[in-house]
Amino acid sequence: MTDPLHDDTARLSRREFVLRAGAAAATLGALGPRASFADVPRRRAYEPVIAVFSKHLQWLPFADVGPVIAESGFRAVDLTVRPDGHVLPERVEEDLPRAVETLRRSGLTVPMITTAITDASDPLTRRVLTTAKKLGVAHYRMGYWSYPANVEPLQALREMKPRVAGLAALNREIGIRGGYQNHVGTRVGGSVWDLGVLLEGVTPDGLGVQYDIRHAVAEGGESWPVSLRMIAPHIDTIAVKDLIWAQRPDGRWEARSVPLGEGMVQFPVYLRQLISYAPLPPTTMHFEYPPLEQAGGGGAERRNQTVEGMRRDLARFQQLLAAAQSPATSPRTKS
Repeated sequence: MTDPLHDDTARLSRREFVLRAGAAAATLGALGPRASFADVPRRRAYEPVIAVFSKHLQWLPFADVGPVIAESGFRAVDLTVRPDGHVLPERVEEDLPRAVETLRRSGLTVPMITTAITDASDPLTRRVLTTAKKLGVAHYRMGYWSYPANVEPLQALREMKPRVAGLAALNREIGIRGGYQNHVGTRVGGSVWDLGVLLEGVTPDGLGVQYDIRHAVAEGGESWPVSLRMIAPHIDTIAVKDLIWAQRPDGRWEARSVPLGEGMVQFPVYLRQLISYAPLPPTTMHFEYPPLEQAGGGGAERRNQTVEGMRRDLARFQQLLAAAQSPATSPRTKS
């Protein structure tokens, strides 16, 4: 099957696409590009944005990505726009409009993208964000920063603040919101608290956090509710997934992703605390466990497994969210 991202016959004129995308961009949800998660009033009518992270679908021809997502029940996509992603950053002006249009034909919106952006002064940063904004993208996840080995961590965070300020200023200029993901490991953001230090005085309309409960639990054990309280004013989007600790054949232990509700994340407790601050932020759901995410291609069987797994986790998350919103649900309930 022809991949529309590399098929010139699938191209739209730039003017035609921008006009059509502008009309489709109205579905981005109540947490728009200038709204803060912590400042939005709670409303019963709020319809949360729940997108699927497209990383685990990169084995499919792009023409099949939209139908698979739509069949699984999702209506929004968190599209990879980074090296080895669905859209390469250096081709963003050509390929991102066609990717969004292809997904739109399956009834999908693209309210957020995942990037490798770390520097406002990189010309590619402006190209990616400007193009995304024109297409109605309201949020993006940025890349990661590392701690220098020869600099004390708190001092390193202070030295990174100009980079934060630069990205925040660019985001406000363009009208798009960026989020730094807390991720297990030794990079900036692994422990969550360091993002609170790094973003002190910065509002989420400039730069915020994509809060990932899976990684927060892996790093924080039982202390994640405290770090969530600290980081809540900075949350722009959230990533949803689950994990267990498992032993590898070489004897080492690792955090391993599992289907939603089958791991260590206490989703009822987490969701009740999260929505006590404000309505659910724009959400990206990840599927980083086999057979949904694995190397190599696949056929009809893998496609069916992918649809079934995505549908199952989405339904489970919707059930957990509904229970967390119910006054009768105890915050001590464990999934």
